[in-house]
Amino acid sequence: MVDIHSHILFDVDDGARDPDESLRMVEAAEKAGVKAIITTPHFREHILNPEKTYENYRVLLEKTEGINVSIRLGFEIMLNPVLEKAVDIIGRHSLDGTVYMLAEFPYFTYSEQSLKLLDIMFRQNGFKPIIAHPERVGGDLKSKKTIIKLKEMGCLIQINTGSIVGVYGERIKGMTKYLVKNKIADFVASDAHRESYYSWHEKAYQNVVKWSDEEYAYRLFYENGRKVLKTL
Repeated sequence: MVDIHSHILFDVDDGARDPDESLRMVEAAEKAGVKAIITTPHFREHILNPEKTYENYRVLLEKTEGINVSIRLGFEIMLNPVLEKAVDIIGRHSLDGTVYMLAEFPYFTYSEQSLKLLDIMFRQNGFKPIIAHPERVGGDLKSKKTIIKLKEMGCLIQINTGSIVGVYGERIKGMTKYLVKNKIADFVASDAHRESYYSWHEKAYQNVVKWSDEEYAYRLFYENGRKVLKTL
């Protein structure tokens, strides 16, 4: 797996709490067959304390030296209207310095304003938006038509392993199954906040194979992630 969405970076958001927990998460990822992880701390916390984010990333790389998992830095950017005037800042916080951006809709306040903001922030500035776990978002984003509209806009779709195995409930699992069966999803990622998230990897892969086919599962878990990280 190439994991493009995780919270393994310690003490910067609601993910890993300390360096030891980060290490355990990376070890669990390696055991699950993960080859590369982009750690994607929430953009809002980074803005408040960017020096801490970069310093903790440096410590994480030192802590995990010797583990056969490539660790890169990216960010999960919440679509907040305040950011409309900060496109230049956002442009410096892509996934591993690529043109890909991981964008998250507010969980309960999706609106046309969010869609407009997405267009301004990313598409009009040459970035390729990847929408983080839309299957988990409420409001209008619960609609299959809305997610298809995002695809038609040129957005890529990332779903969570936890959603595939039913950790977040049957409604979310049902939406995820629809996105897989109709080959709307582009990436599967862990969105890992704790080491246990990586225990869902194998079952998630098998579910995707069952709902679609082996070739599509491989693209979601491996191939498309490698295209984001061109150096792999």
